[in-house]
Amino acid sequence: MRRRDWLGGLALVSVPGLVHARRTERIDVVVVGAGLAGLEAALQLQSQGAKVRVFEAGQRVGGRVRTIEAEGMRFETGATEIADSYARCQKRISEFGLTLKATGSPPARELTLCIDDELIDASQWAGAKANTLDEPWRAQLPPMLLGGLLQRHNPLATSGDWALDRHANLDISLYEFLRDKGTPANVLALADVGANYNALHSTSALDALRRDAMRKDASAAGGVKLLDGGSSRLPEAMAQRLGDQIALNSEVASIARLRRGYRIALADGRSVETRAVIVAVPCARTDAISLVDVEHVDSIAPLWRARPMTAISQVHLRPLAPFWMDDGLPATMWSDGALERVFAIRNATGEVERLLVWLNGKGAQRADNLGSELASFAKLELARVRPASRGKVEVLHTVQWSQVPGIGGAYAEVSPGQSRAVKAALNTLPAFASANRGLAFAGEHMVFDVPGIEAALASGERAAAGVAGVL
Repeated sequence: MRRRDWLGGLALVSVPGLVHARRTERIDVVVVGAGLAGLEAALQLQSQGAKVRVFEAGQRVGGRVRTIEAEGMRFETGATEIADSYARCQKRISEFGLTLKATGSPPARELTLCIDDELIDASQWAGAKANTLDEPWRAQLPPMLLGGLLQRHNPLATSGDWALDRHANLDISLYEFLRDKGTPANVLALADVGANYNALHSTSALDALRRDAMRKDASAAGGVKLLDGGSSRLPEAMAQRLGDQIALNSEVASIARLRRGYRIALADGRSVETRAVIVAVPCARTDAISLVDVEHVDSIAPLWRARPMTAISQVHLRPLAPFWMDDGLPATMWSDGALERVFAIRNATGEVERLLVWLNGKGAQRADNLGSELASFAKLELARVRPASRGKVEVLHTVQWSQVPGIGGAYAEVSPGQSRAVKAALNTLPAFASANRGLAFAGEHMVFDVPGIEAALASGERAAAGVAGVL
């Protein structure tokens, strides 16, 4: 069976005991959400002999991991990078017989810059008329500015240092932090374009520095690779191991604590009683689930309420002709305009098979206002700033993560001034678990010592350990 056929079949799985709306089934553990965190939690508990049920509101497994197939191409729209240091991820990949491949990233200077609509080969940036930066910034390429600033000014020796009291003064906006370090306004303006945050003004410097320290920790332990055949192969393999214990199109409306265990009510009227429950949904979705008679919710709520999701939008284009040969500039482009970043994605033979327009933060939020017109706008804007592309690209796929129901964005940030509340919430998790035995939360926003895909798996593992005592 082909992967997409199997996923289509999974969407039609009937869940024993839930066919009749008024019937209540008793099981060991309910996991809410079939992203990597929820799947990992379910697998951990299934391996211990627990009867597990996973409810997923959407039509597929994987959450923010998604591989698309279109026009004979397979490409990613969500999380992809797997570092050599991702021990849990590496273990699952080996267990399911999956393999990794190199990222194949082009050299940083094989890049076209589009500054105020002027096209510049990155190799000519230092002497370009459009380059208004003073030394020592002048020779640095705009997409490298923010990474360089974080490395230069990061006082955290390791990612765990973010929780130390002596760094509490860093819980200001990233913009303020870098400005106070003497960074000129024009440097900050360029650094804010395409940054992996909604904006330098709206993310905590302390959280950004923590994430930078995590990246350094990961890179020190080795390189970064991609999953051969697509990132979705991992959640699909996990889901296949779980079998018919996954119910898609099953939105959880409420979780009520009982004298012993919990009652899970679904939006369509079905219900389940369970000894334990793990909520493994993104920040934007957590408050949509009503928690009834659950104690101390407000004490841990900053773990999702103080953490806005980063907006990311993408337009995947197929080049019908190598227009970059016509204008004599590299295919990959970085722009201070509406397109922000356009990545040239090469196939195994080195040919550019796809162009990926990637918008972050404010750019993605502007794209959200375009709705279904985003694809047309991206083609027109590319043709405007790069005329050689006119009539030579077609749209393969678009995704706007902040608009995906139940997800609401790409990953969790921390707002300025909210790190103290987040740290306090982490410290009260043991008291919450004691008062609400058998209830735990998972998701990449619950983990602060490892990033990305590994964080999701780590959170699932920890949540499973947290509820195992009631089974």
